[in-house]
Amino acid sequence: MTPQEVHAAVSQELTSAHDRVHAWFFHPPLVRAWLPRDDRWSIDEILHHITLTNHYLLILIDKATQKSLNARARGEQLVWPIDYQLIPVALQDANVLQTFTWHRPDHMDPRLHPATGDVKNLMRTQLSHCNDLLGSLEGGWGNWCKTTMSVNAIGKIDVYQYIVFFCKHIHRHCAQMEANVVAMNING
Repeated sequence: MTPQEVHAAVSQELTSAHDRVHAWFFHPPLVRAWLPRDDRWSIDEILHHITLTNHYLLILIDKATQKSLNARARGEQLVWPIDYQLIPVALQDANVLQTFTWHRPDHMDPRLHPATGDVKNLMRTQLSHCNDLLGSLEGGWGNWCKTTMSVNAIGKIDVYQYIVFFCKHIHRHCAQMEANVVAMNING
């Protein structure tokens, strides 16, 4: 993939994640508040968890983006890999429920950290911020800095790949919310 193809693909991932998750805010409050019997989270809790996780992912994406922009400002040369993979094998199933063996830290648990503000606007702000960061990384600079992803022992990934993980995490939880709706309709 060329840097331009990568940038377009990541932009599409962000748009898709935004559109999919944003639709959940328009479900009726009773649907969003319904709690599955197996102690899983409600849709409102899932949405809040996404914003908690986004917060920490954006810290890492911000730092890596800044390092890349600093390198570009210093006039360093970017060497684009010929065999670049936007979605390496380790990230391919990040959006699929029950595929990652990773214990979520308590600071990402919505039951331990109740929502204190408008989750919908926070989500929109986070996605917009991530899109702005991507916009600053045109020309392949998102590949400059690699940061270790501890989730599922993924290892070192670049900023573009971190943004893809950010989006896949959202899609994963959208699937979880869809499962909640199915369970609610079956179990009442």
